[in-house]
Amino acid sequence: MAGQSITLLRDWLEARTGWYSRLRERLAEHIPGGPRLLCALGPAETALLVLQLTSGLALAGRYAAGTATAWAAVARLEQTASGHLLRALHAHGAGVLLAVALLRLLWGAAEGAHRAPRELVHWLGLASFGVLMLSAVTGSLLPWDERAFSAAQVTLGLLGSIPGLGEWLRRLAAGGAEPGNVTLSRAFVAHASLLPLGLLALLALRGRLRSRHGFAAPPGLSAARRNQRTPWWPSQAALDAGVALALLALVTALGLWRGAGLGPPADPSATGAARPAWYFRPVFALLELLPPQLGMLGLLLPLLLFGLLAALPWLDASPPAPGTAADSWAARRKVSLCLGAGALALLLLSLVSVWTDLRDSDLRGRQASAEARAALALSLARQGVPADGALAMLENQPHQRGERLFLRKCVACHQVGDKGKAKSEGPHLTAYLSRGWLRGVLLEPDAPAYFGPSGMEGMKSLAPLGEQKLMLLTELLFALRDASGGAHELPPSQESGRKLFESEGCARCHALAPGASTGIGPSLSGYGSAAWLRGLVREPGAKEYYGIQNKMPAFGQQLTGVELDDVVAYLVSLEEEAVGQEAARKHER
Repeated sequence: MAGQSITLLRDWLEARTGWYSRLRERLAEHIPGGPRLLCALGPAETALLVLQLTSGLALAGRYAAGTATAWAAVARLEQTASGHLLRALHAHGAGVLLAVALLRLLWGAAEGAHRAPRELVHWLGLASFGVLMLSAVTGSLLPWDERAFSAAQVTLGLLGSIPGLGEWLRRLAAGGAEPGNVTLSRAFVAHASLLPLGLLALLALRGRLRSRHGFAAPPGLSAARRNQRTPWWPSQAALDAGVALALLALVTALGLWRGAGLGPPADPSATGAARPAWYFRPVFALLELLPPQLGMLGLLLPLLLFGLLAALPWLDASPPAPGTAADSWAARRKVSLCLGAGALALLLLSLVSVWTDLRDSDLRGRQASAEARAALALSLARQGVPADGALAMLENQPHQRGERLFLRKCVACHQVGDKGKAKSEGPHLTAYLSRGWLRGVLLEPDAPAYFGPSGMEGMKSLAPLGEQKLMLLTELLFALRDASGGAHELPPSQESGRKLFESEGCARCHALAPGASTGIGPSLSGYGSAAWLRGLVREPGAKEYYGIQNKMPAFGQQLTGVELDDVVAYLVSLEEEAVGQEAARKHER
């Protein structure tokens, strides 16, 4: 009875949709030459697209487009296990989908799948890949972190450099003179609705045409193998399922191993530490090599490869007789070499760009700083993001307010990283009071990066002491910030350093006891602590600091108590930032 009911339902649906006959045709479809990996890339691409659509739909319901809300919405996702995994699957799925789509295009072109009567199938595949790239571009803007802001600037700059329509296209995408709320809204609408609908339409039409013309035969098949009746089911079906499952497993593994990541909130004043995803690396590398006025040429190589693929039905139009010498891989050599050369050029550009970044210590420092800001912002976001946005939340932290005060009042005499003058009158404060900075002072106190330009004299280089004693003194100076009550508060591990401090005559110029002063060098009681730094900023010419040798203005009357605390918080953060950068370098090694 149940079997009869199923048969009746099947016949009813068949009479109205024709699904059963189409399924039988699909199962019996002829695969020239037997099961092939290239034929499995189409179903794998479809499986990855389904993953993108389902994960994207789940993410869209929890997203809020807007410069004040986008980062906060993504941060809330990152704070839950399900949201973190969804973002990771969506991000890594996009990369794998683009790789499969590109491989399918290049491999199909190398096999001659663009030849008559399959030209439209080839062009629809190219159009689908273009839509996927646009989806990646618009999706990269949505988190509205520093990487997204950088991507927005680059994208809008490239649009603006197009001759004739450039400025109109840039304003259409941006919704104004600069990227902002309208930019995000338009990117979200395009990413979540317009582009997916366009992609589904293209793929449906492509699938319809491919079913009409069947699978293209690979080069070099004999007439017997070409006419061999190898049905899609079960061999090719098993290969399709295996490849799709393997790629879905790869995306899942990547998602579990490494999330999508979220940088600090978008900040127009931030230095360029963000780097694009791998599929945008070639364009980024070209933009780095070219002057800004030639930015449009950064798209030249990818567009040439795309144009070559689009022109293949005309450049390689004559279908050879099956089984002849013209229908061999040797005859496909020119096309394969051209496509391979273009893909290799893009790969080499990416590798050169990555290698350059790996050797750029300044970039690594900026990236470590960005990671620290991102971690702080995510931590603060757990208590809620204010209505004025994540950037305002981050900038309202004491050390961020202190940095702004420092940039207004102190960079004329001090350099920190790339901020300030290289030839400054005061010591450079990059990694200020870190172990590396302290060791540098002991080695070369009169160096341009330390106290040489300030005119302070009297301290000699301690380099002759040797590496072991330098390390003991460095550790002693670093430990003093936690011993504001005097040397007796130092842990036993610093006893050797304290004795060395006395035996080498350091105590003649620097006091270790609170309230004491030699009148020659600054007191080291609590050296490097917030209290010591507050006193230094308030009155650097006091006897417990630099006395008559001091040239630094006193800020006690220029700054309020809160502002003094903010500047001190910033100075303390310089050492913490240096520790984070050193940890990042050790991790890389």
